[in-house]
Parts: sequence; structure tokens; C-alpha cells
Amino acid sequence: MYARAREIQADYFVDEIIEISDDSRNDWMKREGELVTDHEHVNRSRLRVDSRKWAAAKLAPRKYGDKLAVGGDADNPLKVYHRVAYVIVDPKEPGEG
Repeated sequence: MYARAREIQADYFVDEIIEISDDSRNDWMKREGELVTDHEHVNRSRLRVDSRKWAAAKLAPRKYGDKLAVGGDADNPLKVYHRVAYVIVDPKEPGEG
């Protein structure tokens, strides 16, 4: 039940992210008779979104966490290069080993 509650909480955070992102009511303010961007409010909204993204990724990492692509993709396949160096050692040389 606890794990399910955490999943629901992560989903709730994602729903809030959408609401915060779509809400532009206070993004503008009047200054000297002109509408200008309220950067403080915009940055606060960005912080709220980022905080919820982080929390959702921690609560439900398989669903909202970062995905790691290790194998490359069809357009850019993973390339592996090997370098093998051969050293010929004369077992008759004194002083080694």
C-alpha cells in the first residue's frame, strides 16, 4: 500500500507540473504603464516545476526517472574499438623479473 501511495503521489506531482506550466496569470505586471515580464514569478514557477520533477523521479524512478540509452540507436549505433598490443619478450634477457 505504501509503494502504491508513493506512485500516486508522483503522479500528483506530474499533474501539478502541468498546472504550474500552463498558469500564466502572474507572468506579467504593469510597470510605468507598460506590461513587462515578472521574472521573479517566472523563475519561481520554474523552481516549482523542477522540484516536482525531481521528487517524481525519486518516488517513481522507473516511470519518471532519467532513461539511460547504453546501446545507441538505429541512426547512431554504439561503436566499440579494441586495441591489442603485442610485446615480444626475449626470455634470455638478464635482469628482468
